[in-house]
Parts: sequence; C-alpha cells; structure tokens
Amino acid sequence: PECQEGRLFTISNARVGAAIMAREGFEILVRKGVVLPKAASEALEVRIVECLLFGAGVYFQFFRGTRSIAGLLWSISWGSHHLPGTVRLILSPALVLETWLQTLVTAMRVGVAK
Repeated sequence: PECQEGRLFTISNARVGAAIMAREGFEILVRKGVVLPKAASEALEVRIVECLLFGAGVYFQFFRGTRSIAGLLWSISWGSHHLPGTVRLILSPALVLETWLQTLVTAMRVGVAK
C-alpha cells in the first residue's frame, strides 16, 4: 500500500503542478498582452500545455531511462531513476521558495504571521 500511495502522490503532484504552471503562465501572457483575456479554465491552449507538462512530469518520474517493458514495470514497481545533479541544482531554489511560501501561508492561516 505504501508504494502505491507514493506512486499516486507522484501522479497527483505532477497533475497539480502542471495545472498551476499552465494557468499561471497563461495569466502572465494575458498581463503582458500576448493573448486575449479569457478564463484560463476555458482556454484550449491552457489545457494542451497542462497535458504536455503533466506528461513530461510523469515521464521524468517513471519512464525516463527505461529501455523495455520490464524496465518500465521495474521503475513503476520499485522506483524510478534519480534526477541528474545539475537538474536538482537548478530546481532546488524553486523548491526552497515553494516550501517557504507554504510555511508562510500556513503561519498566516494559523495566525502566527500577519
């Protein structure tokens, strides 16, 4: 059960991350005047980008480095390959910032920070 829960968390995390990135990217483009304003949930382009980002996230978590069906099943069952050091180094500031923001939001909801 623990392994399955981890896999489901990975998939849901990729889905939520893709949705956030696609919608925020769309909002940036609207503010810059590159695209016409409309609801991000209704924009077909946003859905396409969201699906592509989700696919890339799942690929990097499960499928990268597998050369066969057996390798794919091994990756899904026992864990995937680790990200290269340079990619981890590039992503670490964003992850640290995300953690700080989550902490700040939690502190504001509890009433510790104003």
